[in-house]
Amino acid sequence: MGRDTGSQKALSKRRAVIVDALNKAIRTFTAFGESSLAEVMSNGLVPLAEALGVHRIAVYSYKDEEGQERRMGQIYRWDRFEGGTIALNDMLLVLPMGEPFVMAMVSAMRRNECIIKSWDSIEATERAFLEGFGVKSIMLVPIFIHGKSWGAVSFQNHTDGADFSAGCVDLVFSAAFLCASTLIRAEMDHAVAETNERLAVALKRATAASEAKGTFLSNMSHEMRTPLNTIMGMSTIGKNAPSLERKDYALGKIEEASSHLLGVINDVLDMSKIEAGKLDLSPLAFSFERMVKKAVNTVIYRIEQKRLVFRLSLDEKIPPVIVSDDQRLAQVVVNLLSNAVKFSHEGGRVNLSASLVSEENGVCTIAVEVSDTGIGIKKEQCARIFRAFEQADGGMSRKFGGSGLGLAISKRIVEMLGGEIGVMSELGAGSTFSFTFKAARGESASGQGSADYESETVEIGAELLGCCILLAEDVEINREILIANMDDTGVEFDCAENGAEVLRLLGENPEKYDLIFMDVQMPEMDGLEATRRIRESGNAIPVIAMTANVFKEDIEKCLGAGMNDHIGKPIDMGNVMEKIRKYRKRR
Repeated sequence: MGRDTGSQKALSKRRAVIVDALNKAIRTFTAFGESSLAEVMSNGLVPLAEALGVHRIAVYSYKDEEGQERRMGQIYRWDRFEGGTIALNDMLLVLPMGEPFVMAMVSAMRRNECIIKSWDSIEATERAFLEGFGVKSIMLVPIFIHGKSWGAVSFQNHTDGADFSAGCVDLVFSAAFLCASTLIRAEMDHAVAETNERLAVALKRATAASEAKGTFLSNMSHEMRTPLNTIMGMSTIGKNAPSLERKDYALGKIEEASSHLLGVINDVLDMSKIEAGKLDLSPLAFSFERMVKKAVNTVIYRIEQKRLVFRLSLDEKIPPVIVSDDQRLAQVVVNLLSNAVKFSHEGGRVNLSASLVSEENGVCTIAVEVSDTGIGIKKEQCARIFRAFEQADGGMSRKFGGSGLGLAISKRIVEMLGGEIGVMSELGAGSTFSFTFKAARGESASGQGSADYESETVEIGAELLGCCILLAEDVEINREILIANMDDTGVEFDCAENGAEVLRLLGENPEKYDLIFMDVQMPEMDGLEATRRIRESGNAIPVIAMTANVFKEDIEKCLGAGMNDHIGKPIDMGNVMEKIRKYRKRR
């Protein structure tokens, strides 16, 4: 009886020591605040380690989620011989799942059972693994959170004399749960902090984007209202002008303002296509030199107006004919040239050069560079100017005009062409914009199929005499504009206001018309349905869409309905004449 009483007293004393250590751990863990996790873990576990007389405490996290590889990893360790606390991020010490002892750990954790082993009770198959960690005795306590196995806390000794008495297991279970709860709370706090940080960054970006778009809308309103003001004002001036010279002046200004307004609208449409991922390329064979010269011609008036010195240099090694999207390339060159002219001082210089960088398997890499001696850009602002809705400086649009879309559109086009775009600039010392693009070498023998960049002239006289066109257009002013522009060409027009009227006129006299200009959106019967019925009847008369629906998918719908070609509004008379020459019947 004395011996039993002594054992009970010893056990009670041991439990009292562990309870005292557990109380200290509870105070430490529940007071987790400003201290680091390592400090909290150390301050909470050290009393327990001393009370239990162990050399090491290790915390394991167990990942057994559906569809993922099972992992048992040590995420935290306190070691008397390693200087105390060691925090291991991202389960750096991962236990091999094939080891018998690790499998025993997992099995016990799933059953929520404690493992207590001294050296004598450790299986031979497990000894080599534990001995590699210097472990001679161990108590493993599983941690269950919300009914799921979260991991385990192990108390380890480097000697085989450790006494993990059964009477202490319930207390150690409590300590292990406290330990795990602290780790989970730390993870949650860290996750909340990261989430708050991400939300703050996202809010900052959203605010910046909102401000940029607000500025853009303000600029865009200005960019649209300015030419509209010119058009409306000059219309009144021209109408009331006493002389033809004054009327011609007003009409010239209206034409300039209309071209500017169309450019702004095209930029907005291009940007909307980019954001919707619908900006597409239409590669064809064309003369690179002619394309560049045409781009120069669009800004030459402003170059001369500001008395700028302009220099064009084209590398003779560039193939005379290349295959790429000529319209999009010209758009980029015009954007860069327009900016160079806009931001150059009167009497300054603008240079445009192009060179062949390399050629491999018939694919050429061509570099284009536009430099000026203008106002320049601050180095920290160079990256911003290629973003949509932004300019280098908020005051740029007020002083120089512009929507802030041109460079963003140019960047996307260049990237789609397999190249890169960049800028080198210094405030007050000018800027150099350069880009590369890839293009296949084209056939230059006959020039057939290549884009023609020679200036278009409307031929007047015998060539179009007797040509009769059926014009399907429901808006009277649109009919009037086309017919008036072709008044001296000898072309005759019959007009229809809807698709049903087209079918009637064509049915009454099927041989009368050389071709049909067909609007798409018309009342009663649209142009697509009318074209489908024409083709179903077996009539092969050329049908050309003449419509404000100009997106790629719109053009594809027209061709899919049986139309031969497409002309976008506002119409370019040079383009109109080209289509007439191409498709009219030869009588």
